[in-house]
Amino acid sequence: MRTLLTDRRITLFYVTSAVSALGDDALYMALAVWVKELTGSTSLAGLDMCAVAAGMLFAPITGVLVDRVRRLSLLFRSYLLSMGLVLLLLLVSGPGQVWLIIVVTFLYGLTGTVSTGAVAALVKEIVPGDRLAEANGIEQTLLQGMRLITPAAGVGLLVWLGAHVVVLMDAATFLVAIVLLACLRIVEGQPDRAARTHWARELATGLAYTARTPALRQIIIVYSATFLVFGMDVPLVLQVITAGLHHPASWLGVVTTVEGIGGALGGVVAARAARRLGDRGMMVCGLFGLALTGAAFALPTLAAVAVAMAGFGFFISWFFVGGSTIRQKNTPNELMGRVYGAVSLVMQASQAAGNALGALLVLVLFYRDLAYLCSATVALAALYLALAGPGRSPVAQPRVSQAADVRPASSLPAEVPSVQSRPQRSAVH
Repeated sequence: MRTLLTDRRITLFYVTSAVSALGDDALYMALAVWVKELTGSTSLAGLDMCAVAAGMLFAPITGVLVDRVRRLSLLFRSYLLSMGLVLLLLLVSGPGQVWLIIVVTFLYGLTGTVSTGAVAALVKEIVPGDRLAEANGIEQTLLQGMRLITPAAGVGLLVWLGAHVVVLMDAATFLVAIVLLACLRIVEGQPDRAARTHWARELATGLAYTARTPALRQIIIVYSATFLVFGMDVPLVLQVITAGLHHPASWLGVVTTVEGIGGALGGVVAARAARRLGDRGMMVCGLFGLALTGAAFALPTLAAVAVAMAGFGFFISWFFVGGSTIRQKNTPNELMGRVYGAVSLVMQASQAAGNALGALLVLVLFYRDLAYLCSATVALAALYLALAGPGRSPVAQPRVSQAADVRPASSLPAEVPSVQSRPQRSAVH
């Protein structure tokens, strides 16, 4: 990890992403609380949270845009647009403008799919193929570490100084990210404009590639099951805290912080684990670890739950690093936006379904039984991934036309050199 961070471009790139993520997470947490304070309505606060997810469901469509243009320029513009959207929230002064919060939240989630898709594609432009797991470990360390400060940065600032201060703070993070992006130099391949067709056909090309490539198809199946469980985690953990430990629901912030510590540690060692276990092996170990720590939520002691949350964070980093690396290695850079969009759609839809299912199941199941059910689901996903096998590894990922019929990686001819062995397009200051 230290070696990778000696590259100034890579360090600057991840610092930029981390600064943006800090503002995003803080605002997401604060907006629902703000709506609740303005209206007194829990349902409207929930609607605001749903608005974010609704915007993110458009990721497959925005993925087409990501693959049509230069990603660095697109990322710059998406940050500018997001900053403008955030500043619109300064117009909110009472319950009569709650509709504006919900609309901005939806659009904020939508622009977020553009920026995260562009980031996912840019990683392959600046990180050598054999260092992707290490880069993804850095990303997870930063993202999980954000959990240590986003509760205070979001809800804490909202309670202390008011919602408009949170809005200005988030806008400031975008401004910093924009300035940092202006200092970043990446030489990207020119998008094939002559091959551009109707967006629906380009979208279908990305979806077909994802469905027909064995490694990506397996990732989709595993993500469907695990994100369903992740959606049930919030209702489950709240029940663990209130019914099991007899603490107020506000302790959710405490256990989230513990999870962030574990996640940051998991990200730090993820690259080493990937070298020993392989990307798939690390993902399988991460899933089994999540199943084990998830079952530990049933233990009725604070120490056990704290250890379980730290372990959950640790193994979720392995799960995400392994999944991201597999996705990157099996996707041509020309399709990164669309493949990311397809995977993101599965994650968001499954998590939304899990939120609804978890809210229902906590009413009919004792929290320990729900913990065992979630644990068993993740264990089955781990078993499936372990037994499915990787299929034929992609031996080539040639540059493909966005209008072309893209074959799965397993069907590509062996004599074509691997994209991972080609020189990386990059520029140093």
